[in-house]
Amino acid sequence: MRILSGIQPSGTMHIGNYLGAVKQWVAYQNPEAFYCVVDLHALTLEIEPEVLREQSLDCVATLLAAGIDPEIATVFLQSHVSVHAQMGWLLECVANFGELSRMTQFKEKASRQKGYRVGLLTYPVLMAGDILLYDAEQVPVGDDQRQHLELTVNSPSVSTTASVSPSRCRWATCPTPRRGSWTSRAERKMSKSISSPLGSIYLFDEPAEIEKKIMKAVTDTDGEVRFGPEEETGLSNLLEIFSSFDNSTPQTSPSATSATAI
Repeated sequence: MRILSGIQPSGTMHIGNYLGAVKQWVAYQNPEAFYCVVDLHALTLEIEPEVLREQSLDCVATLLAAGIDPEIATVFLQSHVSVHAQMGWLLECVANFGELSRMTQFKEKASRQKGYRVGLLTYPVLMAGDILLYDAEQVPVGDDQRQHLELTVNSPSVSTTASVSPSRCRWATCPTPRRGSWTSRAERKMSKSISSPLGSIYLFDEPAEIEKKIMKAVTDTDGEVRFGPEEETGLSNLLEIFSSFDNSTPQTSPSATSATAI
């Protein structure tokens, strides 16, 4: 099954990026897997060209260091394959403005800005083009991208971002892509936009820095280690992160069964 998945070069990767995507990329890499650093998608943000170039190359280097083998899977920068931008334009010419303007992510981001880039609106179109170009059958995405993928999948005859007939869009067809389930609850606990440096554990943090962040994490006051997302929110967050690394569930994690305090 052909897999296509991408990651934005928006800064130093944290363990949420690793657990939510990169770890699974490594596990499922094969000759039909295409892993993309989507630097064209990153252009919807205010970013200096030099910074984007540096972050993009750092992102590729991090993927390789994490275990993705370019002899097995394909790793590439989106902007280095010119047909991504070309396909994006072709699909924009048939996309429906009303449909795009109703995307939840667009409405949320646009509402926080006095003005927004057009790319923020057409972001899902470029994503649809990515899928078409690689005849992707499985497209693992995070929850924030689910609506964009559904927009692509729900077109009647071809995976475009508008309900168009094959006679209007003959240049590309592909199998119906299936959304992957490679998500991590730990990923939603972290954000690079959080003002406090304790808000994220980065992949290149020193061990002492990681320990400091973990020790300062919010836990609970009763001195017992047990998993309960509704009642023990702080501690459950740590158990979710731990279990994501040892491939267990929070309920069966060694930490949850053998430790008595944190």
